[in-house]
Amino acid sequence: MTKKSDKTCEGCGSQNLKSHPTTYPVNMGEKQLNIERVWVRECLDCNIMKPTKAGQEKIDRGLGAFMTLMLR
Repeated sequence: MTKKSDKTCEGCGSQNLKSHPTTYPVNMGEKQLNIERVWVRECLDCNIMKPTKAGQEKIDRGLGAFMTLMLR
């Protein structure tokens, strides 16, 4: 079993990736939460965006803050 590198796209296997900050949509049932300035790696061939490690941590913090507000 081989491990795919962070430098290859999970969708098409391309190595044509670009890292940049963007607004990342997170679907929560019928609601969509847009988290701004999330660092992602975007495949320039198939346009799939995957958050970097730092980007995923920001998404987790944003979801935690959202859930805290909703439970009040």
